[in-house]
Amino acid sequence: MTIKKIITIILITTSLISYSQSFNTITITKKDNSQVELLGRFIYNSNNFIEKIITKKNATQVNYNINTIIQVQKKNETYIAKTINKKTYLLKQIIEGSLSLYKNKKDYFLENSEFELKKIPYNSKDGLTLNTFKYGVISLFINKCKPATEEAYRQGNSLSISDLKRIVTSYNSCDLSNDIIIPNTVIENINTPNDVVNFAISLSNFNLKTDFSTLSKNTTDNLNLFSVGAKIYFNTNILNKSLVFHFSSDYYFGKDKKINTSVYNKTSFLSTMVGVNYIFRSLNKTFKPYIGMKGGMYFNNKSYVIVKSNIAFLPNTIYKTNNELAYTFHAGTLISVFNQEIDFMINYQPKLDFNLRSSGLNQKTKSYTISGLNFKLSYLF
Repeated sequence: MTIKKIITIILITTSLISYSQSFNTITITKKDNSQVELLGRFIYNSNNFIEKIITKKNATQVNYNINTIIQVQKKNETYIAKTINKKTYLLKQIIEGSLSLYKNKKDYFLENSEFELKKIPYNSKDGLTLNTFKYGVISLFINKCKPATEEAYRQGNSLSISDLKRIVTSYNSCDLSNDIIIPNTVIENINTPNDVVNFAISLSNFNLKTDFSTLSKNTTDNLNLFSVGAKIYFNTNILNKSLVFHFSSDYYFGKDKKINTSVYNKTSFLSTMVGVNYIFRSLNKTFKPYIGMKGGMYFNNKSYVIVKSNIAFLPNTIYKTNNELAYTFHAGTLISVFNQEIDFMINYQPKLDFNLRSSGLNQKTKSYTISGLNFKLSYLF
């Protein structure tokens, strides 16, 4: 046998051994309390969560439906099915008790009967993630146990993984009959989702009053422009998480319209705006009213005005509409429905000049004004 064949056999054998070792005997407990023993391996997503189990039977690989599972036993390790952001994942159970500690590939999580599953944030410095935990979330879960609270307080924001396990163990052996009260605002802030950015799709109806008096005396009109668009919300911790910045882009569809016997108009533009909202979060959990303002640009590449000549042999004057800077004021409310949020906004556009320029050698400049209310609905996801 040649050296080349020997090396090939060794490589194939090594690959097969490695492949077979990636599958382990696991015991799955399903939601109907039945159990099944299989060869399987875990598949992690980019956020370090186990999102799939691939099982192997008679050389055939099958994706096992993780939504039907309560827990999985792998050697001496227990993995519990948990719902996070409406998706089911498997988390490794580190400590089970009145306060339970779980782990994915990277992060640790706490859960008890009072508070839902919550990730424990790591400390960071100069852009680097440290191997110690922040005190805030942990303090909420252990507030009824004095020994655990004192241990955590001594460590402050330098809690190591071993400290965390010791604190959870201390809590589970504690007399929890004496309640320690924490202000509701603290509990609400810690339980608030950590989403920094939200995306939305938007629909709106812009009720515009237009004034063409500089082109034709005492000529006004009302327009209704329909729009579709997208919006990005940037949530902050400023003013107790009440300040939200946002960027929106909407296209307003217009059509040719005869204003009077001498003026024809089409108003259709792309709006790009940057704004800020102040949200009154403490008023109601379902409705979160807000006020705000925004500014940006209207791109009028599809807008124009045609002025018909009063003299038969003279041509009509065609005006293109310039792009314009704009600002608006708004009020609205975020509406929470079935764990989803809808944003309803009423936007006021103060009177704004749309400047016009004619084509041809004898270029003319005119303008017309717009103002009105925009009713906008955005679906956040």
